[in-house]
Amino acid sequence: MKALKSDILWHNSTTSETQLWFMDHFRIASRATVVGEDGSPIFVGPPWSIVGASDFNGDGNADILWHNSTSHETQIWFMNNFKIAARPTVVAEDGSPIFVGPPWCIAGAGVFQPNLDLTILAQSAWRYCGKCSAMFFDGYPTKGACLSGGGHQAAGLSFLLPHSRPETPVAQESWRFCHKCNELFFDGYPDKGHCPVGSGHEAAGFNFVLPHDLGGRPVAQANWRYCGKCHAMFFDGFPTKGNCPAGGGHVAAGFNFVLPHDLHNSFVFTTPLKSGGLAALGGWVTLTIQSDGAVRWQGHAHDSGADGYDFSISVIVQTPFGHAVAVAHSGQVGGFFTPGSRDHDWDETYGGQAADFFFEFAFAEFHTNLQYSSDFGSVLTGLVDWAIKFTAGSVAGPVWNSVL
Repeated sequence: MKALKSDILWHNSTTSETQLWFMDHFRIASRATVVGEDGSPIFVGPPWSIVGASDFNGDGNADILWHNSTSHETQIWFMNNFKIAARPTVVAEDGSPIFVGPPWCIAGAGVFQPNLDLTILAQSAWRYCGKCSAMFFDGYPTKGACLSGGGHQAAGLSFLLPHSRPETPVAQESWRFCHKCNELFFDGYPDKGHCPVGSGHEAAGFNFVLPHDLGGRPVAQANWRYCGKCHAMFFDGFPTKGNCPAGGGHVAAGFNFVLPHDLHNSFVFTTPLKSGGLAALGGWVTLTIQSDGAVRWQGHAHDSGADGYDFSISVIVQTPFGHAVAVAHSGQVGGFFTPGSRDHDWDETYGGQAADFFFEFAFAEFHTNLQYSSDFGSVLTGLVDWAIKFTAGSVAGPVWNSVL
């Protein structure tokens, strides 16, 4: 995962100018005065003061936190580079403005309750517009510009779009946020399509890399398409095709995108153990992959027959994007005529690198392989080549690698 570089925020107590130094390691790459929504420099001084900076809406841009020492108002400047995109007052749980002053003071700003956005290189708050059928970013107080009039109107699912990762045969890069209309558009051509505000779209923020042609999944919706007329992403699952700035409805072209939505904090893969034939070995295995990269590997084996078994179970969860998590466990269960417990349980947790590609497990396939030998005759059942290919023999923990 590529680390994001920090920049330096300055404020002049005499002129009330706010300035950003965009850094390249310890060298200044460029510097810019913060400007308002209209593009003109903005000067703010007492009783206002800057008390912090953080990415409050998850768009990849650091935002500026202000506090008023007289009115006790707290305000956030949502930034698009050095330009203010919006500046709402902080509100309480009930939606009303909240004013806090001495003896309280703001001591910092940061991510104290980690969310999926920071963990998996993906941005939330992308929504379907029920008026024009386009995909738009719903993370700002203003809702962009909809061709059907006014701002966009969110409906349906809340999408989580991956960004800042390599393009693959099943994921296309160069999808961008248009800061004029808030829509998602394809920025891979010299022509920037048609923006509802006029002229072409203008890119800002992340470079989104979107999965396609993988089929619909429980937490990923298919039928999102590129419009060949306006270059925006639109939902093609209804008979009507929305409203296109180029005229008429949108016209689908290219890939069928499958976009993740409403992801939880974990993916759980589980299956029963089935020995087959006359063998009496059963049970279950479960692999849980957490958004923070942790992997929990659980299982239960049970012998319901006369003879005992030595067994080895191998599991791989494989994504179509070039990543896999593989685990294995070996154990023994006793039968009616052999010593040992009929039951064998395990519950193991590992840290790992799965956080960097967590969303990919929405599209993953789950494979298992059970090998066992009986105390009576030592007949080995299973696909040895499978275990060698996916788990390199007897593996006690997870294997992090590209697909083998």
